[in-house]
Amino acid sequence: MPGIINAAARVTAAIARWIVMASLLGIVLCVLYGIVTRNMNTSVTFPEELSRYLQVWFVSVGTALAFHHASLPATELVREMLPAGGKRFLDFLNHCLMLAFVIGILYFGHPLLLHLARSGQKSPNMGMPMFFAYAGIFVGYVMFIVFILSALLDILRGRGKFAAREEGASA
Repeated sequence: MPGIINAAARVTAAIARWIVMASLLGIVLCVLYGIVTRNMNTSVTFPEELSRYLQVWFVSVGTALAFHHASLPATELVREMLPAGGKRFLDFLNHCLMLAFVIGILYFGHPLLLHLARSGQKSPNMGMPMFFAYAGIFVGYVMFIVFILSALLDILRGRGKFAAREEGASA
């Protein structure tokens, strides 16, 4: 089971990297296109709308990817005062709370996503289904769950990024 979850985390990370890169490139191109057309006295409104929807994908998936790489900001003062076992327990507790939060967001947020899918609501300028615009939150948080489960298994086995961070502090 741990091998399956870690393999899923590696595949999910590869997919997340592509989503983050594509959404960031899309945001840059949309903003650039909007600037160029504005200076040509042409009124084009879809780049601003598309860049907002791409930001939803970028932030949601990018946050999950940042967690996977242990790059989210953290306050380490209390953690560093604990012995190795306490650090491991605190990391485990922190990840369990994060998992509960992410599952809660998905549980309470999925009715909105289902409503958008059923209603067929379209974006004002592009006519794109709003479901796709907000699906990035759902996709990012599902990726987050995969990464949290992988990190929890690593903590339980005493390996991974969090164990290495612990060894680096004592070395």
